[in-house]
Amino acid sequence: MLDGDVDEVDEPAPPRPKYPLVLVVVAAVLAGVGVFFVVKSSSTEPGVDTQAMTEVNGQVKAGLEKIFSFSYDKVDPNVAKDVLAGSAVGEYDKLIEQVRKDAPAQKLVLATRVTTTGVKSLDGDRAELLVFLDQVATRVDTGKTNGSAAALSVTAEKQNGAWRIISLTPR
Repeated sequence: MLDGDVDEVDEPAPPRPKYPLVLVVVAAVLAGVGVFFVVKSSSTEPGVDTQAMTEVNGQVKAGLEKIFSFSYDKVDPNVAKDVLAGSAVGEYDKLIEQVRKDAPAQKLVLATRVTTTGVKSLDGDRAELLVFLDQVATRVDTGKTNGSAAALSVTAEKQNGAWRIISLTPR
């Protein structure tokens, strides 16, 4: 060593807080719990008929898009006959009556798309669903377009092998 050289002494670093390690452990536990619940919720519970749920969702979706979509020059009063039954026929007529009446004069085209369906309950041949719709109304004569969203509570019943809507209630 030379006279001017000073030995560097490694001083111990100040202790690190243990917060980052604790946060990593907590995050890992929460992620594990989240994965568990996602897998559990998507798994088939005993007694749940996933095939029937898929079938009722698909048929109700297709039926609602059919009866709530039309063009002013093709208003078919019988369009709902294969989709609706029971009190839903009158409920549908109330919902769509004014639109049908104004459609030819306003040259109205209504396009409806079901965005989400959820089966609230399924008991044999009867299902309760909550359905969300997006609707776009276009006046062909002016080109003006209006969009809206709607939610319906739907009761469907399997009749002669097909799901028919027996009740429609706006939410």
